[in-house]
Amino acid sequence: MKKLTKGMMAAAAVMGMTAQANAAEYEWTMATLAPSETSIYFTQFAQPLAENIERLTNGRVKITPYPAGVLAPAFEVYDAVQDGLADTGNIWPGYIVNQDPTNSLLSAHPGGMGPESYLTWLYEGGGEELWQEFRRDQMGLHAMVAGAGPTEIFIHSRRPVSEIEDLDGLRVRMSAAAADIMTSHGAAPLNLPGGEIYTALERGTVDAAEWSTPAENIVTGLHEAAPYVIVPGIHQPSFAFEFIMPAETWDSLPEDIQYQIEAAAKLTTFEAFHAWAAQDIDAMKVLNESDDVEVVRLSDDFLRTWRESGQAWVEERAEDNEWLARFAESYYGFLSDWEGNAILHTNRQAQ
Repeated sequence: MKKLTKGMMAAAAVMGMTAQANAAEYEWTMATLAPSETSIYFTQFAQPLAENIERLTNGRVKITPYPAGVLAPAFEVYDAVQDGLADTGNIWPGYIVNQDPTNSLLSAHPGGMGPESYLTWLYEGGGEELWQEFRRDQMGLHAMVAGAGPTEIFIHSRRPVSEIEDLDGLRVRMSAAAADIMTSHGAAPLNLPGGEIYTALERGTVDAAEWSTPAENIVTGLHEAAPYVIVPGIHQPSFAFEFIMPAETWDSLPEDIQYQIEAAAKLTTFEAFHAWAAQDIDAMKVLNESDDVEVVRLSDDFLRTWRESGQAWVEERAEDNEWLARFAESYYGFLSDWEGNAILHTNRQAQ
């Protein structure tokens, strides 16, 4: 796969804007994990991705995105694309960490890189190329980064949490590798789709829940069901979604459309990340100013212990997983270089 350079992105945009208007040559459906069309995962990722692809291909490719439960449940988007129930998907790799732990480093690993280093690794450190090779080899899918977000809220909780010991006995909605780390520190994690989290918190089925960043969680109303907002999101310091389709579908596309779709995916990631970060600022103002909410910061000991647990999780599983070993070498090698030049950068994650 050729690397999409700035010149190629510009050319793709020019071709998309100047080509003669045509009827759609490709009409695709897109399955997503967004619980509704008001979810930020829909309004900032899926819908803009579809619009950018249509715009840059000058209408040659039209995609209709659907929230979770229409084409497929949130946890079954990959299956839906592989089985032909959806033409494409916009999804978070963390949902299939149990199938292959390699997906944890794709979806932003607990205690790992923050947004700046993570995106740099993906686009300039070989991360996305390795990601594409992995998807083709293991799932027969073509993938590209399409949407990224900043640091999440750690959990919305019905009781305060600041020390690692506070996790003992905590019933918490948590997914992917972070759920394993929760278990190792005495918590009882439960994975639930986004649409069920508020009710579980409100009814006390769980004591705490993670979902997303402040902007998305405000929309979901989690602060209304659990008064303690625990930060920073050490379980997911940053994250990316992927745009997936069968490899044969991608390979059959004309080269100019491939370039245009790649440009649209990068444009979506750029726009979504910055728009999301700005919305998070506004959302945190609401939370900090609320008389019904208390924002609690995790201790430095908690953050250090969590980071160590996250890397140990990878090292243990990489011993008999060649793909995870390859990703770990790339991911942690880049992180080491990044931290070795820390004078040039801010902290690797929001703290």
